[in-house]
Amino acid sequence: MKETAKEMDCLVGGWLEEHRRKRDSGDSNDEQDFMDVMLSTLEDTDLAGYDIDVINKATCLVSFLPLGQARWTGPL
Repeated sequence: MKETAKEMDCLVGGWLEEHRRKRDSGDSNDEQDFMDVMLSTLEDTDLAGYDIDVINKATCLVSFLPLGQARWTGPL
């Protein structure tokens, strides 16, 4: 269980860094996915000392949990 949690954290962390690099380089296009919206929503937000990256990763993980319990036929 712990190993799976570490792998998921690494996966979402990589996704977060990839989106951040694209935004910083100006490479992003007009289409925004969930991570892009989360980044723009949480930037410059005071969260009482909580780490924005941790909140962003946790929200992404929780939002995708039901996908493992149901059959998904649409795009991710």
